[in-house]
This record gives sequence, structure tokens and C-alpha cells, in this order.
Amino acid sequence: MARHISISGMAGVVLRRLRLFPYRVSLRPAKSLLWLWLSRDMRHSKGKATGIDAGCGPMGNRPLFRTDHYVGIDTDAVRLRAGHTRYPETTTVLSAIEDATHIHGDFVVCVQVINTTAGFDTANECLAIRSLVEMCNLGGCLVVNLGSRGSSLKELESFVDDIVYKQFMQVEKRRYGAFSTQMPRMASWLLAYLMLVVPPLRTAFGQKHRNTYYLCRNKIGG
Repeated sequence: MARHISISGMAGVVLRRLRLFPYRVSLRPAKSLLWLWLSRDMRHSKGKATGIDAGCGPMGNRPLFRTDHYVGIDTDAVRLRAGHTRYPETTTVLSAIEDATHIHGDFVVCVQVINTTAGFDTANECLAIRSLVEMCNLGGCLVVNLGSRGSSLKELESFVDDIVYKQFMQVEKRRYGAFSTQMPRMASWLLAYLMLVVPPLRTAFGQKHRNTYYLCRNKIGG
């Protein structure tokens, strides 16, 4: 039986091979923008020894890591086990982020966790941020995004700024959150790419700042 491949599916394959398409695409353009950033920023994990995926779920981000080793941390044993079944070479840790400070790595990722999902306890937002920074070895990198489900995003952002700008040599902070409603997948990607090249669109010219993304490189603080 001949396999039907849609035009949008073929376009996605071509764009991904050209590195213009993120590994994951959401029906929500704001989230597609997040995956586009992550797909690009994971190149900094190349040559690092240990990568940590905090709040990894079923390890959807595993293929993006270029580290020698991968450690997935999550509180959901079922999702964690599903990820390990798919990627048996990984190490799993059943723990909340704020309780996993004994784990250390050179490239730490925590996306779509802190104040972005109902499963995260917003009362622990500051503890989780401190734990992520503590997990990161000297010279390492941290990628994290914040949502607005808990306390004021402005206040949480200020808390994060006070830590990461002191402990990392290079910090890139990107605000976004506009276009969070669902639309067809290809349209979502096109709008995400437009936001990538036209930054004011990411927050609808300052009107919809719902999320913040950080890329922190070269940790210098202990």
C-alpha cells in the first residue's frame, strides 16, 4: 500500500534537514518558538560530559542532547520509565527538581516545567531555580524557561536575574508569550519563525509577556 505524505509533512522534513525546523513543533506558535530556540541552543551541549533534563517526562528532548551522558529527572515514575524504555542508555532520577541537588551536570535543561504546567508546585519556584543552578558544574550551561502560573512573572524573573547574572559569564534572556492559541502545525511553525526574526512580535509589542527563556553559559559561581 502506498504511503500518503502530505505537502506540509514533506515541507517539514526538508526544513528540518536544512535546520530551519525545530525538533518539536507545537500547535501553539509561542511553544513552537520555544522548541526552535531549544533546537538551536542545544548545540552548546556538544563536548559536554553530562546533560541533565530536569522535568524530562518521557524524554522528548533526549535526541537534542549532544552530551556524553544523559540524566533525566522527573516526579512521574510512569513517564520516566517510558523514557528509559525508549532510551535505555540514560540514567533516571525519580525526584522533584528542588530535591535533586545531589545530581550534577555540565548542561542543564529545564523547559516547560517552572510555572508552565499545572503539575508543578508554584510554591517551590525559587527552590527549583536555586537547585538548577546548583546542579550545573563550573563552566557549564543552563537552559530554563519560566511561565506565569504562579507568582508575578516579573518578580520571578527578577529573582532569576539576581542569581544567573552573578553565576554565569553569558546570559541571554528572551521574553515571549504572544500567539499562544492553537493553529495548524505548519502555520504555527511559520509564525514561530517570524517571531524568531522579528523579536517585538514575541510579546505582541509588549502586550503579552507570559514567558521568559534563559540561556546561561559558562558558570563561574559556586
